[in-house]
Amino acid sequence: MLFAAGNIVSALDLDHGELRAVELRSSKSGLELLTWGRTPLPAEALSNGRILQPHVVAGSLERLWKENKFKSREVIVGVSSQDVLVRFASFPRIPLEKIRSMVRFQTRDYLPISLDDAIMDLSIIGPAAEAKEHMQEVLLVATPRIMIQNILETVAQAGLKPRDINVASLSLLQLLPISINSNDGVVAFLDLANGSSNIFVATAAGIPRLARRLFTGLQYAAELMRCSLPVVLQEAGAATDSAHPAPYNEWVDSLVKDVRSSISYYQAQAGAAPVERLILSGRGARLAGIACLLEDIFGIPVSTVAPLQLINSIKRDRGALEKEAVDYAVSIALACGAAGGS
Repeated sequence: MLFAAGNIVSALDLDHGELRAVELRSSKSGLELLTWGRTPLPAEALSNGRILQPHVVAGSLERLWKENKFKSREVIVGVSSQDVLVRFASFPRIPLEKIRSMVRFQTRDYLPISLDDAIMDLSIIGPAAEAKEHMQEVLLVATPRIMIQNILETVAQAGLKPRDINVASLSLLQLLPISINSNDGVVAFLDLANGSSNIFVATAAGIPRLARRLFTGLQYAAELMRCSLPVVLQEAGAATDSAHPAPYNEWVDSLVKDVRSSISYYQAQAGAAPVERLILSGRGARLAGIACLLEDIFGIPVSTVAPLQLINSIKRDRGALEKEAVDYAVSIALACGAAGGS
């Protein structure tokens, strides 16, 4: 849903140990960032995108809204969980509602779950590969019903109203125009968040090709290093490339393995073009040397997204936000998608 000029939209990113949110206002001159903020969560309150302690998350969400003076009581929520299934499938060129009926009657052909226990969404993303004439490619997303219900109830408990619930990794498509060069073909976003990482492959024209959740988030690095999340960033920043702690290098090796596996899976599909650029987002993109390291390993350009390029003006101290703007990439992307900002 697009918002009319002057309307305000808020977006919330649910992450391990933390909630992050931004609030935008659309105008004729572009998007205005009104406020933003983050607040910690106990590790046991939210895990793998599942809200385990609704009252704790609701209290933190209410505090986040109050302390940062959010105006809108309606919010778009981004989720990242292994329970959220994202699939691509080819269908005859028939209307979307007929495709929906086909999926419901033949669920097992497309999704490994029962739709009695899940909420499904789908969208047509374009023609299928050249070898499949008269077919179209469709994006299917299935989310456990109980997970959606928990989010709705928790947000309502905080005095807010969910306007929409979106897959966090898919929202990164909003950042594509500011992240590519004119000669780029297929690119991959790698969002390095606290609880998990997400890889999202898309063409430069904005056609999604792969969305996967990876388990190598920063929390895994913290567990290997036996330290807190902030210390992971501090130690990576204080070390030279050759002096990183062995557990940190182990985490990098796991991350590289996951990314390589995902890209290989994508490129094994019929008609898949090679990935030409890797774009980093999330808190982990601030790890010292991570972009150069991945560039050396994969042999393609690696850059870090600059989500504030989508924003025309910022009400609060821009300098304070710029230091950690990449942490808010998903929140900004979610809000821009609703505001029609890209």
